Amino acid sequence: MKYAIFNSLKSGRPALTGRESIREEDVIFGFEADNLEKAIAIAESKFEFNDNKKLIPVLIIEYLEEPYYTYIDPSLKSLQQLVGGNIEITSCCDCCGADIVCNEEGKIMKLPLNRGLFENEILYDIIAGTMVITSTDSEGNTTGISKLVAKKVYEYFYRPELFHFDVEKQIVSSIKCSLDTAKIMKINNIFMIS
Repeated sequence: MKYAIFNSLKSGRPALTGRESIREEDVIFGFEADNLEKAIAIAESKFEFNDNKKLIPVLIIEYLEEPYYTYIDPSLKSLQQLVGGNIEITSCCDCCGADIVCNEEGKIMKLPLNRGLFENEILYDIIAGTMVITSTDSEGNTTGISKLVAKKVYEYFYRPELFHFDVEKQIVSSIKCSLDTAKIMKINNIFMIS
C-alpha cells in the first residue's frame, strides 16, 4: 500500500496516512509499505515524528477522511482543541482495547456523523465530529497507542461511513464508502442519507 507523510493542520505536526487520501501537493514524503505498522517504522526512521518526548502517538479520524497517525500533546486543552469542545472518552472497538476521545456534545452541536460503533455487528452508537484514538493508563492518564493497535484501528476505521435513517422503521444503518465517494459527499455537505 502507498503511504504519505504530510503536515496535519489539525495537530500542527507531521502525520502519516494512506496516499490516496492526500493531495499530491500536500505530500512531504511518499513510500510503500505492507501495512500501517511497517509504514510507521519507516516514517519514524526518516522523520523526527516525536522530537518532544512528552508527545504521544495517536490516530486522528476526521469526518469522511482516512485515519492518520501523528503525535500530540496529551493535555486536556490539546484534546479539547482537537475535538472542538469538552471531551468524552469511550471504548474503541472489539479489535484492540483502545479509547476514543471525542466531543462530548458532538451530536447536540450537530457535528458531522463520523464513524459507527458496533458490538456483535450491531450499531449501538455513532461518534459525531473528530475522533482521537488513544489509550488510558490505570490512573486515567491519556497515553499513546502502540504501532500494533494503530494498525488494527486504522484497518477497522479505514473506510469512511455514511448513515441512513429509515423513518418508517426508526432505525439507523451504517454504509461504508470508498474514499472517492467520501470526497464527493464531503464537497456536497451530505451527512446522512434518508
